[in-house]
Amino acid sequence: MSDLINRLEQALRGTAAKPIGFGPAATRPPAAQLVLVLALPRPAAELLPALAAAGADGVMLPAAPEAEFVTAAKEHKLVWGVRAGVTGAQDVQALKEAGCDFVVYEVDSPAHLFDQAGIGQVLELESGAAEALAGGLERLAPAAVYLPLDDMPYLSIRRVILCQRLARLGHKPLLVQAHPAIAAEELATLCDAGAAGVVVEARGPDVPALAKRLRGAIAALPPRGKRTKAPRATAILPRLHLAPTDADEGEPPEEPDEGE
Repeated sequence: MSDLINRLEQALRGTAAKPIGFGPAATRPPAAQLVLVLALPRPAAELLPALAAAGADGVMLPAAPEAEFVTAAKEHKLVWGVRAGVTGAQDVQALKEAGCDFVVYEVDSPAHLFDQAGIGQVLELESGAAEALAGGLERLAPAAVYLPLDDMPYLSIRRVILCQRLARLGHKPLLVQAHPAIAAEELATLCDAGAAGVVVEARGPDVPALAKRLRGAIAALPPRGKRTKAPRATAILPRLHLAPTDADEGEPPEEPDEGE
C-alpha cells in the first residue's frame, strides 16, 4: 500500500504503525494528528534534506522528477507523488517504476485508472464537485480524497462544513490544501473537521522554515477527540406572541337555567 495512505490512516486512528521485530511488546507511539505534504513548483532535490529535517512527510509534484530527486527522496524517507494530467495506464506504470508513491487524479480522469494497483490513488475534488459527489465516494476505488485550495484567504465556515461532509460521507482519508500562512487554530479546526493531512504550496527560499513551523503547530495539537470544548449553551426559543384561539381560551361556561 502507498506510504502516504498508510500515514493518513494512522493519523485518523491516532497511532503509528506497529513496530516490527521480536522482544517485549511495545506500545505503539502516537501518530501525528495531521500528515504534512509540501507542494513544490518543481522537483527540487536540493530541498529534500532540509524538508526531511523539518518534519515533512512528503512532497507533491506537478510532473515526474529526475533520477536525482528520486534518489534523494528515498535517502531522506520522503514520499512523493504527482498531481498531473495522468490519462493512461502507461503513465501510471511509468510513475510506479520511478518510485512514485501516489497519484492525484482529477474527477474527469478515465475511470479505468482506478484499476491500477500498487500506487496510492487520490481523487481531487473541487469545492463544487465535492458538495455534489460526496455521497458517492464510499464505493469508489480511490484511497483518499484531495480538496484543493479555494478562493478564500482564510479557513471559511463553508470549507469546514465541506470537510465534515466529505469525511462523514466519503469514508476516505481527507487531504486538504491549506494556505502557507494557516494559523495553528485553523489546523486544529481542520483536524476536528475530519482532515487527515494538509498540503501547503511551498515557494521561495524559506520552504524549510515553513515546513518546520507547520510541523511544530501540528505536533502541539491535542489528540483527536480530546480537545477542550466550550460548554454547550442551551438554546432559548423566543416566545411567540400569537392571538389566543378558542381552543386556548376554552369554551365559555354555560349560564345556569333560570329554574335552577
